[in-house]
Amino acid sequence: METKSSTSASGWHRSARETERLIQQVIAERFGGDASLSYDGEKFLDPESAFQRLTQYAFAQGFAVVEIRRSEKEQRRTDACVHHGKPKNEHKLAGEPVRKDVFEKLNGVDDEGTRLRQRQGMSRQHECTFAVTVNRLKHRSGPLKGEHEAMWTFHQRKLNHCNHQPESNPFLYRENSAFHPGNALALEQATRHRAAKTPYRNHRRQAPPEGSAINKIGILQPWIR
Repeated sequence: METKSSTSASGWHRSARETERLIQQVIAERFGGDASLSYDGEKFLDPESAFQRLTQYAFAQGFAVVEIRRSEKEQRRTDACVHHGKPKNEHKLAGEPVRKDVFEKLNGVDDEGTRLRQRQGMSRQHECTFAVTVNRLKHRSGPLKGEHEAMWTFHQRKLNHCNHQPESNPFLYRENSAFHPGNALALEQATRHRAAKTPYRNHRRQAPPEGSAINKIGILQPWIR
């Protein structure tokens, strides 16, 4: 019986069983065994702490989140699924064919040969609606009524996803790469190499040792998500 494997852009194959084991290891060791979303009313010291809680939940559920909006005046921040927003596959390049209506608008003439060029699969935006807003609390009474407190909490939640399925291997999202068990070692190795300041002319690029952290997480790989 074949075991379905997860494949990274670096060519590293991991079985579904091994992937699930790593996910549970991260939840147990990094998240203290809890990857649930914050309960109503839970308070955080700052929006970054709330975002960290949200990223843990997203990782366990098979997706990733990013900040999309922030208001210093309103003391509000909105984080959403990486698949939020409208697709951006359409693009125009200098000297390349463009849509007929765009060509007419720019040149004032009709060209039956114009066409739309697209980059297929280059956009992560699929109009997903998952979003969470975190607000800084305000005093409800007393001499400081209406003024902001030091604590933050989740205020609005849209927890439904659309137009995409949860990823069985959340490590494929670059936003989740820091959760990989070998990431700390890989960063340490990269930092040590950078600190050596080896002159470029003397540098000989070598493949990382088989089984090393850098080789496994593909730290230089072109992320596919």
